Amino acid sequence: MNPLSTSTGRGLRSFDIMIANNILVRTGTNLPVHLFNLYVWNLFNLNEFARIQKFTDKYTKYLSHDKMQSSHEFAEACLQIGRGNFREAMEILMTIRYDYAAMKIYVKHLKAICFYEMNHLSSFTYEQDSLRSFLKSNLKVNEYVKENLKSHFRFTNKLFNLRAAFDIAEFKLLKRDINGHTANEHSWLITKVNELDKEQSTKSLNNRH
Repeated sequence: MNPLSTSTGRGLRSFDIMIANNILVRTGTNLPVHLFNLYVWNLFNLNEFARIQKFTDKYTKYLSHDKMQSSHEFAEACLQIGRGNFREAMEILMTIRYDYAAMKIYVKHLKAICFYEMNHLSSFTYEQDSLRSFLKSNLKVNEYVKENLKSHFRFTNKLFNLRAAFDIAEFKLLKRDINGHTANEHSWLITKVNELDKEQSTKSLNNRH
């Protein structure tokens, strides 16, 4: 199962069915770490933070012992972002251990979010500049996932630029591109575009008075 090419809604429904029927974990076996993190990732992208907490509380114990810490830290980083604690989330992301290649992709996405929320442009730029070598060295990650990550950084970079110097034409292009990129109305990118749109509308209204 690919961690980023699976539709968020469809992926969640599959997991929810297995959880409801108590078949996510077979008796006497461990829960595969990539499935644990994939479910957390899908919940994160829908802003379902209470469900992340509930899931990790129940299912972390089913992970193999050597995978528990990294997966728990990944879930905790997602929860800290949901609480608006971006510095705390970043502290976790900077030291987390990667149990498989796709986990690095998740962490790159989350780092970009934290850098934007903390307005750390220089750190974001450094992370973005390192993408080429990072993606080239991770041969096990397919091209769709790589393009998804590059798009996330490209869009986030444009958000940085618009926040610094708003341009209505560039904003409309970005909004169109992001809406074409994801159908998930809860996605972080769409949320940030809508926030920027609201901020500029408020400024425009205030300037008229």
